[in-house]
Amino acid sequence: MRHLRSVPFALLLGGCYTYAPVESRSLGPGVNVRARVAAPAAERIAPLLGFTEARVLTGSLVEARGDAIVIEVPTAAQIAAGSTSQTLYQHVSLAPGEVTELERRTLDRTRTALVVGAIVAAAGIAVATTLHGEPAIDNPQHSPGPNEVRKPIFRIRW
Repeated sequence: MRHLRSVPFALLLGGCYTYAPVESRSLGPGVNVRARVAAPAAERIAPLLGFTEARVLTGSLVEARGDAIVIEVPTAAQIAAGSTSQTLYQHVSLAPGEVTELERRTLDRTRTALVVGAIVAAAGIAVATTLHGEPAIDNPQHSPGPNEVRKPIFRIRW
């Protein structure tokens, strides 16, 4: 159940990036890209990468020449039976005609600011309710008088 709590945060943080179409000639090495690959090329490289579907490749641009686009793609490899997987990087060389669309990954500052603001606000509310919450049953520091009523303004439930 605890792992399910992090799912909304992962979804929000994933939304901090956007992809915009670009020409391969305008990019330099090391740029994070997403390439949409033609079906014949995807069928050719899928077994090499260990993917069942390789129509969309996400990775880092290594080189963009006139005759080839080289992308470094992360792949997962299991070293031994029962062990955890390790991320390895494979260089994939594609002809320009095999790449139907190339997109550059960029940080969306507005979305990132909204996500960070929401996280800070949620943390602030959690700290405020913890610090100003009711005292523990075994250590009552202040008990309300007969005319004093306390009602929570916010309640966060997980």
